[in-house]
Amino acid sequence: MRSSALVAVPLVAAALARAAFHAPIIRYHKRDASAAYPFHRTAAAAGGSTTSAGSLSVVDSQNVLYIADVTIGNTNIPVILDTGSADLWIYANDFPGLFSSAQNYTDVPINITYGTGSASGFVSVIDVEFADILVHNQAILAVLKNYEQDFIFQSGAYGILGFGADSLSDIYVTMQKKYKDNRGQSLLSNIFSANASEPNHIAFFLDRIGDLDNSGQGTFSIGAYNPKYSAVQNQPELPVWNPNAPKDVRWATIIDAVELDGKNITLAKSAVSGVPSGKAVALLDTGTSAMYLPKSTAEAWLKSIPSAVYVSTQDAWYVDCTAELQVAIWFKGFRYVIHPLDLTVPFAAPLLSLPNATYCQILIMPQDSDGTFDYLLGDVFLRNVYSVYDFGDTNPQTGKQGAPYMKLLSITDETTAIADFRTSRQQSLAALPSVGNLAAVAAADKKANPSGANLAAADGGNGSSNIGDSVNKLAEWAPAMLGLLGFNALALLALVVIGVMLMRRGKGDTSVGAPRYQPVHLPPRKSDHAPYEEPLYEEHRYHDA
Repeated sequence: MRSSALVAVPLVAAALARAAFHAPIIRYHKRDASAAYPFHRTAAAAGGSTTSAGSLSVVDSQNVLYIADVTIGNTNIPVILDTGSADLWIYANDFPGLFSSAQNYTDVPINITYGTGSASGFVSVIDVEFADILVHNQAILAVLKNYEQDFIFQSGAYGILGFGADSLSDIYVTMQKKYKDNRGQSLLSNIFSANASEPNHIAFFLDRIGDLDNSGQGTFSIGAYNPKYSAVQNQPELPVWNPNAPKDVRWATIIDAVELDGKNITLAKSAVSGVPSGKAVALLDTGTSAMYLPKSTAEAWLKSIPSAVYVSTQDAWYVDCTAELQVAIWFKGFRYVIHPLDLTVPFAAPLLSLPNATYCQILIMPQDSDGTFDYLLGDVFLRNVYSVYDFGDTNPQTGKQGAPYMKLLSITDETTAIADFRTSRQQSLAALPSVGNLAAVAAADKKANPSGANLAAADGGNGSSNIGDSVNKLAEWAPAMLGLLGFNALALLALVVIGVMLMRRGKGDTSVGAPRYQPVHLPPRKSDHAPYEEPLYEEHRYHDA
C-alpha cells in the first residue's frame, strides 16, 4: 500500500475513491476444513458452489479497496487486504475492551508513517481468526492514533492486513530487535509455520465493476485456487526479484515488455541495480488502486494521446471519455491486456472555474522511482489477472523452503473488453451531465497556474493542507453528484481522501460456498478520538512508501 496526495480535488478523487456508504462485507460460512488440506480456505464469489471448504469473500468497494474480515473474540473487523505491506493493525479506539485479554506490549510502541498520515500504537498479542483459520498468539498493532487517515474508516475498514514477507513487517523487526525471537511474525507466516506440509501461497481474484456500480466481490484463497482459474497452475513462475535479499523482499518481478496503444515501448534503463538490460522491475500491490509508470515513459505516452490534457493544478491527466486506450504488460512471453474500463474513470463535478460537467481521468500515471522498482502495478492491472503469491515451495525431504515467486493468469479477453467498455461507458455517460470541454479545462488551468507548475505537489502533496482542502470542498460539490447518482454519489465524494492518500503508496483445489451478506454502513467521521498519553515511538515506514 502506498500513500500519496496524487489528486487533491474531490472531482477526481471521488472517481478514484471507490467506496460506497453501504459497502457490503461478505461474512464467511463456518465449515470443516478438508482432511487433505486442513488450512485451505478460498474466498467466495456469488454463485460459487458449496463444499466442505471454508469461505471468505472479498468486497470490491468501487474498484479501489478490497476488504475482508478478521475476527478477534466474537468481533468481526473489516480490514484492507494489501500485498504491499506485511503488518496487521486494527484501530483499537473503536473496539473498547477488544484487547483487554491480550498480552499487551505497551513498552513496544510503533509509529508507521505513510506518505500522508501515520498509524501509532503498541504491539498486542492475541488470538486472531482469518478465513476460518484460528491463529493463536498473533502479534498485531493496536492503533491508538491514526493521523490524517479517516479515509480508512470511511471506507468501512478499521485496519490493514499485509501479505508481504516478514522482512517488511515493522512489528516483526521491532519485536526481534527487542526480544530476539519470532513472536512478531506476520499472520501468514504463523499460518504457514503451523502447517509446514501445506501449500504456502495466497491467490486473488479482484473483480471489476462498471462505471456506475457501487460494489462487487472478489475471491481470496490461502493454500488453494479458485477452481474457475485453476489453469494458473500451468503458468510460468515469476521469481521475486530480490536484489536486497533477505532484506526488503517484496512481491516484485521482472517484466519483459510494455505495450502502449498497441506498440511496444523501449524500456528505459531500470532504476533498480542489477536488472538485465531491456527489462524492468514491477511491484504487484493490491493496496494501490492505480498503475504507475516511470515518469519519462508515462509522460511521453500521455502526451501522444490526441485528446489528453494535463491539469497542473491537480497533477492529473484527462482524456476523451470514449477514448479506447490500449495497454498490455508482458511477463515471460505471456501478454496480459488491461481492460479499457480500468484505464479511465468518469466523474461529474465543477472543475476549476468551469460549471458542472463530466470528465474522465487516466489511471495510469507518472512516478519517480525510489530505486526498488520501476513499475507499480496496482489494481488497474491486477483486476485483469488471477494472481498467485507463493512464499516458496517446501522440500518434503529437507524441509527447506524454496524461493518465493508469483503466477499470473490473464482473465481479460481483449475483444470482449472493448465491447464491454463501449457499452458500460455509454451507459455511464448517459446518466451524467454533458461531457466537459477539455480545451476549456486546459485554458482555465493555465489561467489559474500560468507557470504550469504542479501545485498539488508544490502545495505539499503529502501534507495535511491538501487533504483538508479536499474534504472542505465536499460540501460544495455534493449536490451536483447527488442529483446524478443519488445517495451513492455522496459516498464517493465523502471518500475523496482514499483517492488522495491510498493511490500511491498461492496448491490443491477447493470450491467455494455461497456467501451471505452483512452490510457495513459508512461509519461516522472519527474526528474526536479518545486521547491517550503519547509514548516514545520508534519510527518506521512502509517500505514502498
